[in-house]
Amino acid sequence: MIEQLRNTKLLIGGSLVIAGLLVMDGYQTYQSISAKTEQQVRITVQLNRWKAAMRSMQPTIADWGKNIQSADQVKDLLSVYRALNLESAGLASSPDVLLLSKIERLTFEGSDLHATIVWATSAGKPGVMVTAPSYSQLIEGINRLATRRDIKLGSVIIGSEDEHSVPQAVLLGLGVILRDNK
Repeated sequence: MIEQLRNTKLLIGGSLVIAGLLVMDGYQTYQSISAKTEQQVRITVQLNRWKAAMRSMQPTIADWGKNIQSADQVKDLLSVYRALNLESAGLASSPDVLLLSKIERLTFEGSDLHATIVWATSAGKPGVMVTAPSYSQLIEGINRLATRRDIKLGSVIIGSEDEHSVPQAVLLGLGVILRDNK
């Protein structure tokens, strides 16, 4: 009888130890699953934010393709002059004196935007020389040019050689943005 009681105690003790181990293992499994669930929720929230950001960018992406010319269309100085499209702003310039001052990749906070900026200048000038029939048209044309999304424009020097000459300006830091075809 004492032997049977001792065996029962050993059996109950062993069962309690096994039950305790199972409870501890179950709790650890619960914690692990909870951590994975929280991680999955965070990832899902981030993915949903990214999807929303991409959806909100769709008009910009469509605008990019519509308003920014393809780099494939620009192969020489004349096509750079045409890409600048100064005439649409009411400005005149000579494509014969146009030079490229620099070509660089367009980046934002270190990220490549899959576009190139082609910077232009005029021979013998620090920038691109433009003219217009009057000073008001010259200023209006420069303003129109400055609001274009595909144009980068630094500073402007306005003046003319004498009181009888055509109003002119030198556009410093004039560049056209050309998108990659990717």
